[in-house]
Amino acid sequence: MRRLVDTDNINTGPVCGGFLSQAAGWRWIFWVLAIAIGVVSIAAAPIIRETYAPVLLERKTARLRKETGNPNLRSKLQLNLTPKEVFVRAIARPTKLLFLSPICGLMSLYMGMVLTVGSFAREFMLTCSKLLCTESCTFCSRPSLSSSSNRTASANLQGM
Repeated sequence: MRRLVDTDNINTGPVCGGFLSQAAGWRWIFWVLAIAIGVVSIAAAPIIRETYAPVLLERKTARLRKETGNPNLRSKLQLNLTPKEVFVRAIARPTKLLFLSPICGLMSLYMGMVLTVGSFAREFMLTCSKLLCTESCTFCSRPSLSSSSNRTASANLQGM
């Protein structure tokens, strides 16, 4: 029975999303998800317990300070960092990861190239459709922009 419930839950999301996109449009899928996540988050906030070790240890230290009256008790995980030190750490860690981890550096380089080539290709398409297409253009695979219907198509392309 448990296996049936698990399988059913996996299949219901796409089916419900398909019906919702057909009935109300694809944007409503995101609205429904955002509303559901908001409701569940608000309902779960008072119930879910803290699990982050530094916060738990700091709470325990504060409780022990109050019980014993010893203001010198400090958490072992407590970091007394200045804002400058926090900023330097926040910049240094990702930079080290980028340059010292080969997979991270290569994936960053790859994504940079993909996004750059994609944006240049889009700009080239727009430029080609506006300036170079005086006759039938094989790159754009559409007729010239000399007719009025093609000018409308070009205006629609620019609005993308």
